[in-house]
Amino acid sequence: MGEDIGRRRFIKCAAGSTVALASMQVFGTAADHARGCKYFNVAQAATVNAIAEQIVPADDSPGAHEAGILFYIDGLLNGRYGGFYRERYESGLKLIDRFSRGQFHKDFVNLNSDQQISVLKALESGSAAGSEGSRFFVLILRHTIEGYYGDPEHHGNPGNASWRMIGFEG
Repeated sequence: MGEDIGRRRFIKCAAGSTVALASMQVFGTAADHARGCKYFNVAQAATVNAIAEQIVPADDSPGAHEAGILFYIDGLLNGRYGGFYRERYESGLKLIDRFSRGQFHKDFVNLNSDQQISVLKALESGSAAGSEGSRFFVLILRHTIEGYYGDPEHHGNPGNASWRMIGFEG
C-alpha cells in the first residue's frame, strides 16, 4: 500500500489482471451469523468489512462496503471450496485483533482509520505477525479485489458499479 500510488488507482490497475471467478453455491444458516451472512459471525463480519473498506474506500465510486465485499467473501467461505480458506480467515482475523490490541489496546474495528491502515501495513510487510500475517493480508486483498471487480452473480459488485467505474460494459 505505497503512498505514491493511491489505493483507488492500485485497485483500478489490478482490475486488468482479475480472472474469471468460479461459480459458488451458498447454503446453510446459524443463529450466530452476522445479518446476511452464511459463514461469518458478527465480530468476524465487522472485521472483514473494516479491512475491505480500508483496501477499497468509498470516494466518488462505491467502496468495499457498498460493493458487497463482505458478502462475496462470506459466500466464498460458505461455498463449495470454502474449506480451503476458512481456517486461514479464522486465524487471520484473530491475529489482526491480537495485533491491534497489542498496538492500540482495541480490536481492529474500534481503531480509527489511520490506526487501521497502520495495522494493515504492518501485516502486509510481515512486521505484525511474520509470514502468517503477510499471507493473510495477501489473501484478503485478493478476495477484496475479486469481489469488487468480479461478476455480480458471485455476490460482489452489485449493479456493476466497479465495472462502470473502469469503463467495462460486461
